Amino acid sequence: MPGPAPSQVGIAIGMSRSGWRGALAAWTAFTLPTALALYLFARGVAAVGGIQLADGFMA
Repeated sequence: MPGPAPSQVGIAIGMSRSGWRGALAAWTAFTLPTALALYLFARGVAAVGGIQLADGFMA
């Protein structure tokens, strides 16, 4: 399921099992890697000059 739902479910499970520490561990293991990957991808796109759309316009 795309979107924030899987992250929220993971954090809720971590919170219900181990409180705030469990929620933080679930966020670190589940959400942080995705956030870092998206950040690095965006930096890479910016480094090569942006995204060129199919019809030649720059975004």
